Amino acid sequence: MLALTNMPAFGWTNFQLNIAASTTSEYLEFGFLNFSSYFGFDDVSVTPALLVSNGGFETDDFSGWTQSGNSAKDAVTAIARRAGSYGASFGASGSPGFISQPITTYPGQPYLVSLWLDSPDGQTPNQFEVTWGGQTLMNQTNLGAIGWTNLHFTVMNSSTQTTLTFGLRDDPSSLGLDEVTVVPIPLLQNGGFEFGDFTGWTTSGDFEDCLVTTNTTYVDAGFYGGEFAPVGSLGYISQTVATIPGLPYVVGFDFYNPTNMLDTPVTEFTVSWNGTTLMDTTNSDLVGWFPYQFLVTASATSSTIQFGFRDDALLYLGLDQVYVSAISPPVIESVTKTNNLINLSWSALPGYSYQLQYCTRLSQTNWTNLQDFPFPAGSPIIFTDTNPPDAYRFYRVLMLPPPAG
Repeated sequence: MLALTNMPAFGWTNFQLNIAASTTSEYLEFGFLNFSSYFGFDDVSVTPALLVSNGGFETDDFSGWTQSGNSAKDAVTAIARRAGSYGASFGASGSPGFISQPITTYPGQPYLVSLWLDSPDGQTPNQFEVTWGGQTLMNQTNLGAIGWTNLHFTVMNSSTQTTLTFGLRDDPSSLGLDEVTVVPIPLLQNGGFEFGDFTGWTTSGDFEDCLVTTNTTYVDAGFYGGEFAPVGSLGYISQTVATIPGLPYVVGFDFYNPTNMLDTPVTEFTVSWNGTTLMDTTNSDLVGWFPYQFLVTASATSSTIQFGFRDDALLYLGLDQVYVSAISPPVIESVTKTNNLINLSWSALPGYSYQLQYCTRLSQTNWTNLQDFPFPAGSPIIFTDTNPPDAYRFYRVLMLPPPAG
């Protein structure tokens, strides 16, 4: 994400990097080399970015928002606040006034849109509407006297930027708006079994001797983990998550094998995505906790992840920290030609490998691998195709699956 080499002397300097997480946990690493002296390093922090600018109107104005429509009577005042020092008041008559803001979003990631609305006296006519990327989440007229009320909506998006818009009208009085937030929420519910049970999961098959436990042997993180030991046939847990067709996702989990199973009765552990097997291991000789990740693609607006377990020895297999996360596919950012040199650059995520391919006609079904890029150090990746002999070349970039464990 940052690489500095042979820099001149500089004093304490703050660096800030905006990055998107692709899993529920990420690995942060800093590396240093200084032959003749020392670097100083301090105050490292990782904090979630605020997706909504000035959502509480604490700047005492509409900074961060774009006003439109019948907005002459809209104002930010101390009287209209629900929390903090300021809130927004909307008194448009006859037609709504609007405020909108573009939100940086992650394709395939669900978000929770939350706000507080005040209809202090319930006089009519009035109107309140919310849209997300042009999709209407709510459009209600003639609200009664409700006082400050929290409204929230779960939304999905397919782009890197989505516009949030509010429209408000109150002919005889005014409506109040405050504490607008947009936060990402997990695709998968209860992936760490921290509800203390299988809430969010569908159980099937032979589910005897399957439980959520506080036994620390079967807890990789948090307070709970899953123990599984069906005998003779597989027991399953599954969960269906909302997805966007065509987008890549990463399926991750931590799996526990209690002992070398080569000399024991049959054990089996399976993972599938929409019925396609990602992993099926029997009588494993790996002992302990192991993290696994699989790169998958959604083919519909919902996708199902399923785990299967069997342990005839009743030694109990373990599962914890299950997640499904949308990840950003590579995007070719530039292609330029200098003499016979073709210069390309594309976006990349740390922890993933990429493969550059080409073909000479778009009608071709087979693409030729040009070069692999295992675990690039930064983004974008820059590559030069030297003296290609073809009259035409078309390029594409593939994201390769991460290591299995």
